[in-house]
Amino acid sequence: LGDIQEYNKQSKTLVVHGTTGERLIQIESALDRVTWEIAQNLQEHKVLIVWLIDASGSLGPQRQLLQRRLKRIYGELNALEHTEQIPRIERPILSGVVTFGSKTLFMTKEPTDKFSEIEDAIQRVPTDESGIENVFGAVNLVIDEWHKYRTDQGRRIMLITVTDEAGDDFGAPLELAITKCRRYEASAYVIGPASPFGRRKGIVP
Repeated sequence: LGDIQEYNKQSKTLVVHGTTGERLIQIESALDRVTWEIAQNLQEHKVLIVWLIDASGSLGPQRQLLQRRLKRIYGELNALEHTEQIPRIERPILSGVVTFGSKTLFMTKEPTDKFSEIEDAIQRVPTDESGIENVFGAVNLVIDEWHKYRTDQGRRIMLITVTDEAGDDFGAPLELAITKCRRYEASAYVIGPASPFGRRKGIVP
């Protein structure tokens, strides 16, 4: 898929196919796989990585593990190098951190290329005690706020959701999220227990 040259030439019918349920693996292995996916995209595109973090209390251990692995992930992507001499718009990787629960919070107001800001944003994720996970509403808000990085800069948007639930906001938010991801060619990845994206139940051994 080529970069979008002008936003009014976007395809509204483009379907970006993915895979589901490849295997049951540990979160460390899943993060390694996502790192590889990002590296593959970087060969042809500038990239916007959006970390969509489930703020529920049950996900505390996974958030801590992500914090510990973050430096390794960005180190493998060569994103810790000195890049100030490159204009921000041309920097290969920009990242944003967004949390979701009953509400969606943008922990980074805008995507950044500064690793310290990404690391700090994940460390500051508040715990949402509501027990509600509106993941599809969060996807919609992210695309609404940051699709300009696709249309204006030609970046591939990669949404990496870390959660232990399938999400509570089925119906219209789900269908809208799928439509928006297709329109802006955004790739969605989910790290967590086996659960088909957009379905209430999954069957596992």
